[in-house]
Amino acid sequence: MNIGQTIGRRFARIATNQVVRRPGLWRLFRGSMKRMFDKIAPVWDEGRSPDAFAPVEAALERVSEPKRALDLGTGTGTVALMVAQRFSKAEVVGADLSPGMLVEARRKTPPELADRVRFDEADAERLPYADEWFELVTLANMIPF
Repeated sequence: MNIGQTIGRRFARIATNQVVRRPGLWRLFRGSMKRMFDKIAPVWDEGRSPDAFAPVEAALERVSEPKRALDLGTGTGTVALMVAQRFSKAEVVGADLSPGMLVEARRKTPPELADRVRFDEADAERLPYADEWFELVTLANMIPF
């Protein structure tokens, strides 16, 4: 991990801690978080251990197949793609604030999943989806709104 990634991850951790305590601060951090994640998106997956999402895999084993699933804060799409691979009939949407992260998510989407997985730019504070549209929501790596 280079110095930029280290600083970016530290900033994200500080911002997350502040917003969890005081959700109204998200408006202050939103722009800088978006820029920071856009910048580190191409190398984001390099900082992940191979078993980083093992708890998500374990949780998905206990879930019935949804018609539609949403992965909030999808980043580079790892969890959204895990959901799509596990549930072969589910429509999966990955939503993230960072266009740069979404570029990476789309890049790594296998062709066989492309018709069931899409990635939308969206802020979890005000999602553009109808209430109760999704039967499963995952959140593995973002501020817990």
